[in-house]
Amino acid sequence: HERCYAILLCRKNIDTGLIVHEFGHCCRQLLEDIGYSMKARNDEPLAYLESWMVNKATKLLFKNGKMIR
Repeated sequence: HERCYAILLCRKNIDTGLIVHEFGHCCRQLLEDIGYSMKARNDEPLAYLESWMVNKATKLLFKNGKMIR
């Protein structure tokens, strides 16, 4: 079955720390949903997924270090 993941960033002051935090929750849930067993020695897929998502989000949300409104 299909799943949809959404992260709503509704604050006025969004920084990369908040983006990383919220995408971390999403990535963990996504990996759990596909049956990936995360262990301390095997967290590289989580790190790559989080990095990819955060890079995409920051490119959409920020320009020259400032949030696009």
